[in-house]
Amino acid sequence: GFFSDENSNNIIFEGHDKLTETTMSLVSIRVQGLDTFKELDLLNVVGNYTVRNLLKMERLTFFIELEATMMASSLSSSFIDASNAKPITEVFTIAFTANDIEIDFTILLALNEMTLGTIQLGSMLHTTNILPCLFSAIDKASFTGLALTVTDLVPPTMTGFLDRGIDQIMSSGATALFNMYEKAMIRAMPNFFQLFVRDVINDYIDGVVSLLGKCPDTKPPMSGFVDFRDLFLDPDDALAS
Repeated sequence: GFFSDENSNNIIFEGHDKLTETTMSLVSIRVQGLDTFKELDLLNVVGNYTVRNLLKMERLTFFIELEATMMASSLSSSFIDASNAKPITEVFTIAFTANDIEIDFTILLALNEMTLGTIQLGSMLHTTNILPCLFSAIDKASFTGLALTVTDLVPPTMTGFLDRGIDQIMSSGATALFNMYEKAMIRAMPNFFQLFVRDVINDYIDGVVSLLGKCPDTKPPMSGFVDFRDLFLDPDDALAS
């Protein structure tokens, strides 16, 4: 099983010193292993509008594609003067696998019944309006708890550099660092997801609900006829029938 997000293209690092100016962007993320579920325990009510969910998986492999652009420093105090030099761009992939994964998360979802009851049927007939109309009834949606634990991490690999020697050097360096800090990373992972990842996800949810949470008011024409074939068939099929 795969999940892929190839529309991120977010800058995750920018650095400018007396030697270089570097930018690193997230190009895409792929997740393999979504078909390795061992246990699903979903929608257990633990409080008002709050449900707890538990997922256990055999493994997940992450492929993170990054783009790094490096150019000579443009600072007036830079060590070198190479303003005419072309920037160097490298696109590379970091791959790592986590085994025996357990994800325990609780979700709070509070819907406004009055808003939900006033949504017009005409608005919902347009497929592009379904999500905005449903989101308009959300008063609050957030992860109130998020914990991820793993029993084993496979050392990461880095590929895609223009030079194979750089591939080997970077992968060897990443493996060495991984071997030094693997146990510490496994211990820190639950708190990292609970304190950092959870806040990032909640900020994303708030942004989506704020952006899409407006149900368009579709006003049908007061004259003419409604051809119900247009509601269920493609335009060409409706016209032919």
